Amino acid sequence: MKSHPFLDSLVRMRQELTLEPLVPAMRELGNPESRLKVIQVTGTNGKGSTCAMLANGLEHCGLYTSPHLHELNERIQIDGKPISDSELDSYVRRVQPVAERHKLSFFETLTAVALLYFAEKKCNYAVLEVGLGGRLDATSIAKPVVSVITNVDYDHMHILGNTIPEIAREKAGIIKGGIVVTAERKPEALAVIRQKCAEEGATLVVAERKGFNLMLEGSYQQDNAACAYEALLALGKGETKARAAVETAAWPGRLERIGRFLFDCAHNEPAMRELAGYLRGKGFELVIAMKETKDHEKALSLIAPLARKVYVTQYTTAPFPFPARELYKIAKRYNPHCELVEDPKKALKKSVGFTVVAGSLFLVGELRGLATQLVADKGA
Repeated sequence: MKSHPFLDSLVRMRQELTLEPLVPAMRELGNPESRLKVIQVTGTNGKGSTCAMLANGLEHCGLYTSPHLHELNERIQIDGKPISDSELDSYVRRVQPVAERHKLSFFETLTAVALLYFAEKKCNYAVLEVGLGGRLDATSIAKPVVSVITNVDYDHMHILGNTIPEIAREKAGIIKGGIVVTAERKPEALAVIRQKCAEEGATLVVAERKGFNLMLEGSYQQDNAACAYEALLALGKGETKARAAVETAAWPGRLERIGRFLFDCAHNEPAMRELAGYLRGKGFELVIAMKETKDHEKALSLIAPLARKVYVTQYTTAPFPFPARELYKIAKRYNPHCELVEDPKKALKKSVGFTVVAGSLFLVGELRGLATQLVADKGA
């Protein structure tokens, strides 16, 4: 389903992150998280890809990710199969009175739904992608057997802090003993992670690139794969199975080719830097939209100068889009060949040749279907 009326009525994000409302709510639901072997994944970028690789190597595994590309159901899966509309509605209705009593947010309620669903389906494992930060994220209601921190970089600074150590402390908050896997190399971030492991009595594994033959494009995926591989080994999976899991995993919207179109969910400075490195030297047109809370200036300074032409637009299927007219003003500073096209579908249709769609997962989700149709209709 595209959305759910009760979930849509809830606040999307609290101004101040806290686990306080969720603790008694989960107690009322029987603490389903305590019946699951949880693998929790945080990081500035790469969380979803890492989660997909992990779930690909685990049997009868629940996977909880956010946000979704097309359907709300995508966020809650077991063995790659999204929860059905009827089951999602049923679980939301069961959780609703508890959510209302404790004033849970959208994400907190959906997290409770996912954990209850996974526990009642007797999943062997549950892979949980952190929504924001780590320490006070709703997924941290669970105690993980393996914690994964893909990387630490600048994003959501208004909530997580303005320095790498501050952001690292928030992300390291998922560590509660067990095994901790990270691909982080920044000394100031790694020092924070090491300290937290020492405090919690956790075993730290710093994942090294292994030169995997991945289905997923982008050199940065090697770090994500290294994290997933080490986490799978920590869970008792053999090297052969762990390697196969990371190498055969798919995760749409990440350097994904559909005919002449390339879709990537890069939405912050570090992700846009990676995308720019991948595209450097390639001639392309760019369709871009962003969320209002992102650093538009830094993102556009990295990607816009490389494009032959930039179509500036805004997504229409999710909250908080940055106005296309404002984004256009910024884009013009970095590329004179810009066109304002407020309708994202018109922007995609206007593009010629190799075209990159980036800036927001919401934009990617909105345009993937149209790209597939254009390719089928015109052989684009």
